[in-house]
Amino acid sequence: MNRTAPQEESICQFLIQSTGDESLKPETDLLASGLLDSLTMMDLVVFIEVEFQQRIAMDEMRPERFRTIRSIAELVADLQGQQSRAA
Repeated sequence: MNRTAPQEESICQFLIQSTGDESLKPETDLLASGLLDSLTMMDLVVFIEVEFQQRIAMDEMRPERFRTIRSIAELVADLQGQQSRAA
């Protein structure tokens, strides 16, 4: 079972709405394609913080964490796992 499937779906839908690119896949390179510019990036961070109730620390704001929808979903899943372990 893919532990990031629900996150991938939500993030993908958000990015489709934001960019208008309906061909996005979990492995699409958002940085190389230019789809994830600075404004879209900030909108995405706000979306993640609201949708998943996860705060993204500055040390997590690395390009490799935001390269694909899958890597973003893995970041969210990691944050959720850290939160549940701390509770």
